[in-house]
Amino acid sequence: MDGAGRAYQIRCMPVVGAAITTALLCVVGFSGSVRGQTPNPTAGTPGPPGAARSGTPAARTPDATTASQRQLCERYIAVLSGRERNEEMLEDPPLRALAAQVPALVTCGAVAADSFALCKLVSQWRTCTDCTPVGDASPKGASPKGCHRMLFIFHELRAHPDGRSFMLPFTREECATLGDLAANCVAFVDALRAGNASACGSAGAFQSLCQAFMTLDPSLCAPIEGLPADLPSACREMIASRGFLAKGLKTLADSGPPPDRIVASEFGDPNALRALAKAALGRSDACQPYAEPALKECLASSETAPAAADTPLPGTPQPATAPPATPGSQ
Repeated sequence: MDGAGRAYQIRCMPVVGAAITTALLCVVGFSGSVRGQTPNPTAGTPGPPGAARSGTPAARTPDATTASQRQLCERYIAVLSGRERNEEMLEDPPLRALAAQVPALVTCGAVAADSFALCKLVSQWRTCTDCTPVGDASPKGASPKGCHRMLFIFHELRAHPDGRSFMLPFTREECATLGDLAANCVAFVDALRAGNASACGSAGAFQSLCQAFMTLDPSLCAPIEGLPADLPSACREMIASRGFLAKGLKTLADSGPPPDRIVASEFGDPNALRALAKAALGRSDACQPYAEPALKECLASSETAPAAADTPLPGTPQPATAPPATPGSQ
């Protein structure tokens, strides 16, 4: 549990990769509560959303300043919750600082919008070569892989509702690192995505793992030559912690996960998991439990910041400006 009230649970299992005998992919769940949305007192002090971006702040009335700051904060929350797509605003330093303090909202928004770009605000994944580290603004104790892992799981649940690809501990692209096993690995992934148990026969060395994930039968977990020796135990843990996802997004959104210690150790707060399922289903209120406290935090930061100059909001189309007058034109 970190200083801001966020609990992070980490589970690891072997995955394919260049160093196949030692590579690990950590599956991270978080319990993002309303209390967990408060800023971390040990993190670096970011520029608040109300801070001026350049030049000398213009004189403004208190009412105008408050209205402008609230409008900006509302735009930030709309972007972070996936309701508004605005790539330009994602580069706005105050928004990035706010995002680092509300990872639960950003993860929910990333799932809602199926957005890799949103996850880049708070995390990195081992296969992401162009992610920008969030540095000292990261919440203390936060793993840098949580958002991308949740995005991957819920993307697979949404894109392949009849499949079992939510069980995958690696991506299809990572199969390319396996040399002679690459083609079998791709067949394994494709079979799980299709939900076609008979296709496991074409998965070669991955046939037993394919059948285990397809049927959710831990007795079928078997070693694969060239992969880590603890693969069978990792396979059984994956089935125990993720098998319930086979019930589908609607059941998960309505009923939540089972009250199981192993499930909780991977996914954390049941309400957070329900929110992600709702987000994957496109329900407009999915991220609201995180959006409201994030908006309050944004507004509170704005109140202690200097009034911003009257500059347009990021991503707002600008009117054409008249060219400068030339001598003798008056």
